[in-house]
Amino acid sequence: MEQAPPSFTLQYSAVEALLAELHAISPTGRTALRARLKHLKRLGFPDGVNTGSGRPAGYGIGPLLSLLIAFDLLQLGLTPERAIGLLRSDGYVVVQAAGFCSRHLTRERTVDDKDDFYLAFDPTVLADLSNPGSSGELDDPVLRKVLCGASAYVLSEVGKGGRRWVILNLTHLIWEAAVRLELTGVTTIAAFADALLAWAASFDWRVADGIDPEA
Repeated sequence: MEQAPPSFTLQYSAVEALLAELHAISPTGRTALRARLKHLKRLGFPDGVNTGSGRPAGYGIGPLLSLLIAFDLLQLGLTPERAIGLLRSDGYVVVQAAGFCSRHLTRERTVDDKDDFYLAFDPTVLADLSNPGSSGELDDPVLRKVLCGASAYVLSEVGKGGRRWVILNLTHLIWEAAVRLELTGVTTIAAFADALLAWAASFDWRVADGIDPEA
């Protein structure tokens, strides 16, 4: 996920403002937000952020989406290291979310949508003490308990077993981000959807990939 379509890039200031809006961070809380972003950057996340000496960071659609999902995971209590580890345990999660959710941005959202895109994981990943010494590395067995896909598929798999699951609705996350970007004049919902689909297509994403990974 190092490359993103060159037609879509957000500067750091726009990304910070978007995260502040999505998470209701007050102006006085921006310092903590910047510190968290810097910490993620030191950890090499998200991949593919265009930076250079004396230049502000530029976020393509892939890195932006990775960051949006990571912040939702941080809100749930994951450490930055484990949030990054969860996303990197299956690098195709973000690609699937981009492709699948791009289709929702071009039609009216309804409360009873049955084909939203879900990310589900065993909440054991929330507790560092359950796996001493783990820092979110790819060989962490806990981080392999991750599901993603259309809501019907994910809920079906969750129903097959497991004591507890945490589920994120990434369609709602991406929809809210797109709306806020349009309201602030950064981009249009249609342009955001096009960028999502183009980026996913660059990884040979297919609609079926986000419906049932075993199909």
